[in-house]
Amino acid sequence: MFSSKSFYFTGKPYTILVYTNGPGVIAVERANLSNTDVEAVDYLQQAVIARKSEARSGEDVAIYAARPKACLFNGTVEQNYISQGINKAASLVQRAKGI
Repeated sequence: MFSSKSFYFTGKPYTILVYTNGPGVIAVERANLSNTDVEAVDYLQQAVIARKSEARSGEDVAIYAARPKACLFNGTVEQNYISQGINKAASLVQRAKGI
């Protein structure tokens, strides 16, 4: 659940999914999660802005595509694939290289 590069700046690990707002607001300094079970049912995800509940969670979202190469977004895809699919569909890498 921790990012592979999770110790930037503060030397403290952080979870891959981070909420901007919600009940887990960080009051002063972010806690060190090294010895925290972040997969526990009662774990309260850290947040930056205090709210009673999160405005948007980390659930799946829909992706709609049309035209050539829309097949790159068929079915369920991982979040990290979305930017790769967009780059491939728009030929962004080839354009940047002048190919």
